Amino acid sequence: MLYIVFWVMLILHGPIFFYFFTIPGIIFIIERVYTSKFFKIAKFGRVYISEVNLLPSKVTNIKEH
Repeated sequence: MLYIVFWVMLILHGPIFFYFFTIPGIIFIIERVYTSKFFKIAKFGRVYISEVNLLPSKVTNIKEH
């Protein structure tokens, strides 16, 4: 979480920092939201694995709940 302090300090101390921060900052925020746990649950739902079996033919049998 130290990167938040780093970005805040750059914003406050750089006079033209906003020119270089806008596009990468927006991409960073979108990426953080996209990889968040809340977004994954909303997109894929909750999956519960109830049983896993390794079959003799080296195939994995997975039963979802």
